[in-house]
Amino acid sequence: MGTLQDEVVDPVSGKSYITANVFFLGNRIKHNTNSSHEFLSALKHINVIGVIPEKELVNASMLAKDGILEYATQNDKLHEQEPFLKLLSDVFSEIQKQGND
Repeated sequence: MGTLQDEVVDPVSGKSYITANVFFLGNRIKHNTNSSHEFLSALKHINVIGVIPEKELVNASMLAKDGILEYATQNDKLHEQEPFLKLLSDVFSEIQKQGND
């Protein structure tokens, strides 16, 4: 089975209508399971734009119907969640950068 880019082509020219680059984002990666370790190993062989670990902060902010940063600020979790928030910022910056290239 081919990729969508290979399948959606102009019948006259044979060129793909899709010119976008495909990137993958690892999401909700647990730090303590074999399947997550295997998944991270597999990601090394494809075009990954970032990896986001599973965090209770995300679940709690969704339940509160708040953004992650807003929830962390309101619940005095900014300092303790600073590394995770920095990681999110870096991933979103990379997504934006790749979108502009």
